[in-house]
Amino acid sequence: MAARATFRRIGAALAWGAAGVLAAGLAAWTRHLLSLDPFARFRATPGPAEASVAIRMDDVELAFFEGAEQVGGAKVERLDIRRDRQATDLFYVRDGFYQGRGGRYQFEATRASYNNVTGRLTVPSGAKIRGDEMDLVVAAFEADARNGRLHVPGLVRGRLFGGSVEAASLTYSPEDGSFKVGPATWVGLAALSLSDEPKQQKKSKWTFKTSGATRSATGLEVWLDAEATDGEVIVKAPRIERDTKTDVITATGGVRYFSKKANLTCEKAVVYRKEKRAVLTGKVQMILKPEDRQELKEEEIPPFQPEVPEEIARNRPPAPPGEDKKADDEVRSTKSARKYPVVVLAERIEYWYAEGERRAMIEGRPQARQELAAGRWRYGWCDRAFYDGEKETLRLVSSPGKKDTRIKTSLGDDLAADWFEFSTKENDDQWSAQGLQGDVYAEEDEVPTPPGQKREGGSGGGAEAKPPLTGPIGSGGR
Repeated sequence: MAARATFRRIGAALAWGAAGVLAAGLAAWTRHLLSLDPFARFRATPGPAEASVAIRMDDVELAFFEGAEQVGGAKVERLDIRRDRQATDLFYVRDGFYQGRGGRYQFEATRASYNNVTGRLTVPSGAKIRGDEMDLVVAAFEADARNGRLHVPGLVRGRLFGGSVEAASLTYSPEDGSFKVGPATWVGLAALSLSDEPKQQKKSKWTFKTSGATRSATGLEVWLDAEATDGEVIVKAPRIERDTKTDVITATGGVRYFSKKANLTCEKAVVYRKEKRAVLTGKVQMILKPEDRQELKEEEIPPFQPEVPEEIARNRPPAPPGEDKKADDEVRSTKSARKYPVVVLAERIEYWYAEGERRAMIEGRPQARQELAAGRWRYGWCDRAFYDGEKETLRLVSSPGKKDTRIKTSLGDDLAADWFEFSTKENDDQWSAQGLQGDVYAEEDEVPTPPGQKREGGSGGGAEAKPPLTGPIGSGGR
């Protein structure tokens, strides 16, 4: 027998199943149909497999409405209504759909069961679910007739949010667009790198792992215990949020960023993707790797001690010049800047990474330290610093009215200035400074004499006329 059935919703109590298969009104309609069947008493005694079936229909097309608007539908090859009127079995369901205020999804299933009392549709095994942001194969799923909520309690595979996904569970609401996904791995295109290299600012293939993720009705995504990598960069954070409306990403709880050239940690990172701007705050620590160790590897950043620069002079006395000429030379060599790691500490870094506009502002008493061979070292700090990625320069600036931009070395050099500016280009020794003063400890023939000035002694004393020979991160002078 072929039949076409149309059901209208009367209030939430008669809600269509999230799969759009059958309404509670179907049970009442079926009871009325059976009561009018003149051949009911002549029916053959059913076999064991069909003892619970009260009525069977083939090739059923179902539609469901909320007022004048259709919110669901499905085509069913066979429909069995059980004698207890509480359940309806559906076989070979195709073209099923549910349309909510916040989204739409479609589904196919070999078999399903609808409970007329609870309003739940259950697919016990094997189904396909499709929507604007998903195309999934699932082991099983349930749908709630009251609100259209879809719940997949087991393995989920397929396409989700523009990438491929494998997850342990999924819950989705077409009424408000919210979702919740269990432990999952997602692979797709994203533009998350903050690299100076323009080619890495474009979209590349990323792999995300999370212990659980949600998206609220307001469009806020939250990823817990998140890890992401594109093979060039690794990003980890206990919590990552993304506002889908503003496209702002916020990572909190201890952010770790690993790349081939540098590793970085901070308490909070906010990336404004539309502006191509990032703000890192809270104990920002970074290690710039030496040339021979530039590989993508998760390594802890050495602790920055002491954090109070003035303690250097008390705790780390200068190494006498001349005992190890090669080690002394490295202290004032630009080449050694890339030979040894540099550790940087600051409270806040704001970075603009768009191609042609690369620049950074570093605040919160930034400090930099480099450990060299044979116990040599160099150290520098300032009130704030400005990096120009296009010109490749770094300027260290003092507090207003003070000379708290300082550079010290294990050789006893101690220089202060209103500001220092030097090139960050490879093998470029250019630098400039304003209000420079301090002490330089070096052999006399190593200290260049500025034009128009007499040579000073090389054992210390007033060095205001002498430029610094090197900086804590490899800046040279001439």
